[in-house]
Amino acid sequence: MASKEMDLMSRKKVTLVYAKRYRRASSKKEKSQILDEFVRLTGYNRCYASWLLRNAGKKIHVKTRSGTRFVLVADPTRKIKRNRRKIVALQNKLYSLATPVKGVKYEI
Repeated sequence: MASKEMDLMSRKKVTLVYAKRYRRASSKKEKSQILDEFVRLTGYNRCYASWLLRNAGKKIHVKTRSGTRFVLVADPTRKIKRNRRKIVALQNKLYSLATPVKGVKYEI
C-alpha cells in the first residue's frame, strides 16, 4: 500500500490534481479509471476517495434543523483548527461525571 510511503502534504497535492481531472472527465468509465488510480496511489477507501475528488475545493453549505448554518470547505490543503483547551475541559468534566464519589456507599 502506497499510503504509508506518501506523506500528508503530497497526498493533499495529488488530491487537488486528480480532482481537476475527475471533474473534467465526461464518462463514467473515465471517472472510474481515475478513481482506481487515485485509490491505488493514496490508499484511501474508494467511497471516501470519490467524495474527496467530487468536493475538493468546494464550499458546502449545511443547514441544521435548529436553523444554524455552517460551511464545510472540502479543501485538502486547509488545516483543521481545534481548540485543545475546550477539548481537555470537556474530557475532564465527562471523567468527573463518570467516576464514582470516594467514600460513598452505593446501594443497589
